[in-house]
Amino acid sequence: MPIPISQFSSSFPDRQAVLPRFSRLRTRLVLSFVVVTILVAAVLVLVLYIQVRNNIRRTTQQHMIDVVSVAALQVNADTNASLTNASQENSEEYKQIKGILQRIRNSSANIRYVYTVRYINNQEMFIVDAETDPELVSHLGDIYEDALPSALSRMATANHPYIEPEINTDEWGTWLTSCAPLFRANGARGDFLCMDMSASDLVNQERQFLWIALAILAAMLPFAAGLGWWMGNRLATPIAELITGVDNLAEGNLQYRVNISARDETSLLSQAFNRMADHISEMLTSLKQQVDGQAGEVERRSSYLTAAAELGQAASSNLDTDKLIQQVIEIIQKQFALYYVGLFLLSEDGKWAELRAGTGKAGEAMISREHHIAVGEGMIGWCITNAQARVTQEADQDRVRLEFPELPNTRSEAALPLRTRGRIIGALTVQSEQEKAFDETAIDALQALANQVAVAVDHTRLIAESREALYTAQRAYGIKGQTDWVKIFQDRPHFGFYANMENTLPLDASSPGIELSHLEAKNVIHLPIRVRGQVLGTIHARKLDNGGAWNPEETALLATLTDQLSLALENARLYQDTQRIAEREHIISDITAKVRASTNVNVILQTAVRELAEALRVSKATVQLHDNPGDDGKEHRDNTDQRGDSNNRPNGGDSNG
Repeated sequence: MPIPISQFSSSFPDRQAVLPRFSRLRTRLVLSFVVVTILVAAVLVLVLYIQVRNNIRRTTQQHMIDVVSVAALQVNADTNASLTNASQENSEEYKQIKGILQRIRNSSANIRYVYTVRYINNQEMFIVDAETDPELVSHLGDIYEDALPSALSRMATANHPYIEPEINTDEWGTWLTSCAPLFRANGARGDFLCMDMSASDLVNQERQFLWIALAILAAMLPFAAGLGWWMGNRLATPIAELITGVDNLAEGNLQYRVNISARDETSLLSQAFNRMADHISEMLTSLKQQVDGQAGEVERRSSYLTAAAELGQAASSNLDTDKLIQQVIEIIQKQFALYYVGLFLLSEDGKWAELRAGTGKAGEAMISREHHIAVGEGMIGWCITNAQARVTQEADQDRVRLEFPELPNTRSEAALPLRTRGRIIGALTVQSEQEKAFDETAIDALQALANQVAVAVDHTRLIAESREALYTAQRAYGIKGQTDWVKIFQDRPHFGFYANMENTLPLDASSPGIELSHLEAKNVIHLPIRVRGQVLGTIHARKLDNGGAWNPEETALLATLTDQLSLALENARLYQDTQRIAEREHIISDITAKVRASTNVNVILQTAVRELAEALRVSKATVQLHDNPGDDGKEHRDNTDQRGDSNNRPNGGDSNG
């Protein structure tokens, strides 16, 4: 229904009041487009600068990689590896490598330093330096203190020539550093050949291009500002008119129409605005009626969503099946305002639906008497058999429904199957004191909740089964581990080691370390070595007499090391088991192959008995065949001693032992 203009005549905005807003809009649009165009220009210039800089660096880095790769081929890795202490700097090997490095350095004007280094203990140690200046040369064994952690990490794993991605600056200048591994005669990676190129020219070149890029950007600024001003004015006028129309519409003047004559999208926008005003005027009355009529429905659906949310939260936070289903039925009863809610689960044989949870005193009473219903009987049995919901809007009219004395006030009831993974695991019964309490919407919502309950119950069951299986497997594995460790300790009752400031010795009954196990003092600590809950041994640690007591940080460190030791011991035991199994399988396979290599009975028997004797390390072995099954008196026998000699040799016929 159109709203009379007179109703909103007092709320019309003054045209003059719109002009300041229009002016502000024009200013914002102009500034916005100016800023956008400037940013676009700046981004383009920045991208151009980055691209050129990356190309320059990429070219320089590739050149350095090529140079260091060729240079590494000229250095004997084995000779370089033989240099281990400063006293060798006057050796012929040292001078030979130094001469090679000096020739490499002199071959290019850009290369300042050439040297070989050794990666040891997460440090770079200089081996040979091509530098001749006594103030700058690095001697054999010197540690490079300014090495970056990233460079050390790369050197620890590098098997190919590489270059540090970033320019490095230290007390000697700004450098690009490249390194190549030196491979020894046996193919193993040895030390590294590294060279430093001064990056000053590269940095100056990049800065020069940066100034050029900034000059280009400065030249583009006037053009960007002019373009932004023109585009801002172009868009400001029709937008201001649309703002006026929106203001009128917001104030309730649904009769106001926008008139824009421009031949662009703003004209189409004004036409769309006018059509929108027409539709709003027509829809206002009907919308109000619909809102009033749907308020109750929205409230009811909100309760459904709340029930679903609470049910999901309960399912995710409760892994006990009985507690979960009790919590679920209470949520459903509360949110749907029901008289009674009960949940049945199928018995293991699938013949009975057993009540597992029920609300109120009626539920408690039926659970206490172990209430159950045969599958196929009543509404519960029917919905399980047919895998679909059964609803009765008038309880006393349904001949399938069963009545129970604990629920005398039921007037309408619905039974819904619990379905999960394509099977029915039970049913949900919901009952109301009102007739016709369950419409189609309520049944759909309840069935969705029933399916959600079924998934949650099935999930908790699977988790319980998985936990039980995991516990059984862990227990069996733990028992085997204990048995294996007992076998290890049988032969070595004092299995361990004793270490002091001088050396490390095997532990026996007379070792000095034995006394630590019984010593209690502030500078002594005892930490058990545990594997899967079994105590294998103990670490006894004693500080020097002037070392004081163990502080929490030291104790925590020892505890961490003890845990790692426990893990390492168990892994070692598992590795030994694997090796024994692999050795046994290899022996079986080898003996089988040798036995099958012949078709002569005597050769087969002699091969079998010889190989078994060697594999089992026995002095005598015998294999016997009966001439007649069941006759113990006649036998075919081959004997062999530990050296594999046969007592009977094949002579073309059977041999009797």
